[in-house]
Amino acid sequence: MKPIRVVQWGLGALGRSLVRLMTEKEGLRIIGAIESRKGFAGKDLGKVAECGKNLQILVKDTHKGLLKKSDVDVVVHATTSFTREVIDEIQAIVEAGIHCITLTEEMAYPELSEPDIIKPIEALARKNRVTVLGAGFNPGFILDSQIIMMTACCHRVEKIEAERKINLLPLGESYFRTLGIGNTHLAFQVGLSQGTILKHIGFKESAYLISHATGLEIDSMTETVKPVLAETDRVIGKTSLKAGSVCAVSHSASASFQNKEIIRLSQLYYTDAADLKGDVADKIRIHGYPDINMSIDPEIPANMGAVGIVVNMIPLVVKSSPGIKRVFDMPIPGCLMGETAYSRRS
Repeated sequence: MKPIRVVQWGLGALGRSLVRLMTEKEGLRIIGAIESRKGFAGKDLGKVAECGKNLQILVKDTHKGLLKKSDVDVVVHATTSFTREVIDEIQAIVEAGIHCITLTEEMAYPELSEPDIIKPIEALARKNRVTVLGAGFNPGFILDSQIIMMTACCHRVEKIEAERKINLLPLGESYFRTLGIGNTHLAFQVGLSQGTILKHIGFKESAYLISHATGLEIDSMTETVKPVLAETDRVIGKTSLKAGSVCAVSHSASASFQNKEIIRLSQLYYTDAADLKGDVADKIRIHGYPDINMSIDPEIPANMGAVGIVVNMIPLVVKSSPGIKRVFDMPIPGCLMGETAYSRRS
């Protein structure tokens, strides 16, 4: 089996995890890595990604000289969340005639956020016969493609509800700051209005992926963010939370058609499962014929899921037809456990 040659672009937490998983797969071979932030260039990739061994690959701080079609089959791209911020990077990959899988959340359905700047990339990808796929866990799987697949059992669908629970402790306390954990209610509202406290990126993409794939029409969408306040003083990890401070955050979105709710998506970022009375399951409810209810208990770890989805998509992307793809355009991925997983038709 000829291995698929991969360049990893971006070595944040997800990028490093992607490297570690790819080194475990016999059908993948990492040949380069890019990280523009200071302190990475010139270091061995194995050391940077904490692989437990050197990989004899030095990290570069630029793509120049590395993206050669004769040497690289696909770039796994994991830098930031917004299409406008990464479009030059994706264009460089496509111009080189190389396939691209990006974790940029807006690229899950890029026409929604940046229709004008994505059209030239689509034309260039088709011209150079390469595939660009926005993939990931959320958006990309748990609140969209998984649901789309489940609706295939239905004769009709009237409404979809999905809720996700995310334990913040394994993700690190840096997430506490970006989500407003530990803030007073007032400070939380100020941070939300100023943009220092972040909203989930991907509800819109997930809702429209479901809408497009099923034909369920939606014509409006609203999103809300609500803090959950601690009832008692507590210590979570290294963070002390006072009674009345934010201990969890609920993000939700409602997509409607002619003022009737069609899709409701929500996720709760929590720090203590006791606040949820032990209910930490991801849940999907499809109202239709038949009704379908599914619970995944406990929730699938977000970062682990994202890394798995992206790595397992690689063989399907390199065999796909050219152009910008969304997850429902692709065959169903499976875990890469043997040679036949790399030779599937796409």
